[in-house]
Amino acid sequence: MGKRVGCNAVWTNNNLKMNNEKWTLLFTAVVSISTVVYAILTWALVRETSKMRKNLVEPYIIAYLDNTEIHSNIIFIKTKNIGQGVALNVKFRIIKELNLSGNKKLNDYHYFRNGVKYFPPGHLDKHFIISYQSRNEPSENDTIILEVDYATILNEKRMNRYELNLLEIFGKGNLRPPDTHLGNIGYRLEMIEKLIEKYVSNNKG
Repeated sequence: MGKRVGCNAVWTNNNLKMNNEKWTLLFTAVVSISTVVYAILTWALVRETSKMRKNLVEPYIIAYLDNTEIHSNIIFIKTKNIGQGVALNVKFRIIKELNLSGNKKLNDYHYFRNGVKYFPPGHLDKHFIISYQSRNEPSENDTIILEVDYATILNEKRMNRYELNLLEIFGKGNLRPPDTHLGNIGYRLEMIEKLIEKYVSNNKG
């Protein structure tokens, strides 16, 4: 009888020991998996935070053609920093100019010849290109090609290339009167000027 009790006690102790080892192993596995998952989530969070911080100082300069609110055939080239960071040492490389009578060459402008040292976010510059008020419709060959090189405040280099065809903007209609406050003022002043000219012309002599 005493031997049986002793055997049962030994078996119970061994069983408890095995159960404890299983629970310890399971707990260790859970902790290990949790640690790995936590490390992955932390890495992903750090990476996202790094991207967000980088975006806050990342410039992006675009170039495009546009016309005026009053005269749709007067065409400008506009450059704008649509990024959130400042662009430094902006340089323009003119690959192809317009070759039309009366058009303004980009290299005629100091801005495009020499670039700018500082281009803040949201900043917009515009330069007159050509007036089509007395011209025929442009062709597919009437294209400006340029590259814009600049650096971020982290001294990372950026380059954007643009091919701007006059056909994309030519004939773009204008609202009469324009739908913006400043455009409306210009439109009204133009109408007043025409009325004055008509009045003066009718009352001569």
